[in-house]
This record gives sequence, structure tokens and C-alpha cells, in this order.
Amino acid sequence: MGLIFFRLTIICTMGLTLLAVWAAGQTRELPGEAVVGAELLSLAEVATLEQRFVANGQWLVGFDLGLRADAAAAELPLQVRVRTTDGLPIDLVRSSVLMGSTDAGRLMVRFAPLNTHILPHTITSTLLLQIDPPPLPPAVDAGIVVRQSRFNQETTFINGTAEPGLSLSFTPIYQQTLLDPFWPVSTIAAWRSGWLGWPPFYPLLIGGFLISLLVALRRLALAR
Repeated sequence: MGLIFFRLTIICTMGLTLLAVWAAGQTRELPGEAVVGAELLSLAEVATLEQRFVANGQWLVGFDLGLRADAAAAELPLQVRVRTTDGLPIDLVRSSVLMGSTDAGRLMVRFAPLNTHILPHTITSTLLLQIDPPPLPPAVDAGIVVRQSRFNQETTFINGTAEPGLSLSFTPIYQQTLLDPFWPVSTIAAWRSGWLGWPPFYPLLIGGFLISLLVALRRLALAR
């Protein structure tokens, strides 16, 4: 009876370990807090747009922007930056995407995961989204979707000038592993190199430890 129980325990531990390793290696994307708008702001005379937002997820991997562009503007690049609001003016993210990459009026901007919980030179999760439209040729128009707020709760900066009550329409996109809601292995592995920077390493380590402990206890029990 003891041997059967031991073998079942080993099998269950190995199964749970393999499941946790698999979950730690599988990622999914989750939308953050969306700002929904219906108005179109022309980019004809816009050189830069800036909007503050609070990161409510850890790994920021992109933005979903509302954009309308003429076919003649399809090959023009739209530059997207992410900076901190209280630290050094450095680009944490700098990505460029063609304006013609829109799908049903939405433009997906993707970049390497940014850990918003561990940012250099800052102590806040408030970030600055900066969009730099390209110079548009004459008779070519493009517009970005915005939202008007009658209570001036949000502010967008257009060419450095504050526009109270105006907000860009965008949705931050975050990434997490399937194991993160139960055990934040992505946070543990963040900023580490080698095996320590690989999230599946940690459930593999714990699972290996538990199996070794069970085997040692079994041998100790048989030696008595």
C-alpha cells in the first residue's frame, strides 16, 4: 500500500510540474483599460501627440489605436514612443508602423515586452504615450480617433500645447503567462539572465525539489 501511494504521489507531482512548466511557457495578450472615442483629429498639422496613462498590467507589448488614413498615406511611418513621466526623458519603447497597416480603422502597434513594474529612474506606473505622425503630402489626409470629455478629466498635448478634455482613443495591450495569475513567474524572471530569466525554470526547479524530497523520505522510511 505504501509503495502504491508513493508511486501515485510521484506521478501526480511530475504531472503538476509538467503542467506548470507548460503554463509558464505559454503567453496570452490581455487588453488594458480602453479609451473609446468617436471623433477624428486630423494629423495634417500635427507633429507630436502626447497622452499620459496608468499602466494597469505588468508586461506592456503594444497599443491598439484608432486611425483613419488615405491610401496615399499607407506607406508613411507612424512613430510610437513610451516614456516615463517623472524620470529621465528616455524612450522605453520606440516603434514605427506603417499607417496603411490599419484593419477596420484600428492600428496595432507591437514591441518587445516592457516591464512596467520595474522601470529605470521612476517610482510611478504612469507612462507617457507619444505619437509622432509623419509629414503629410498636400491633399493627403489622415486622422487619429480621439474622445472629448466635458469635464476636462483628461489632457492630450498637441505639438506641446495642452488640450484639456481631449484624449487619444487607444487600448494598451499587456502580456502574461498562463501561470502568472497563480504564481508570478514572469516577475521573478524579470531582469535576470540565463536559466534564471526563463519563467518555466522556476516550476521545474520546485517540481524537481519536491520529487527529490519524496524519494529521500521514501528511502529514509525503508531504512528504518
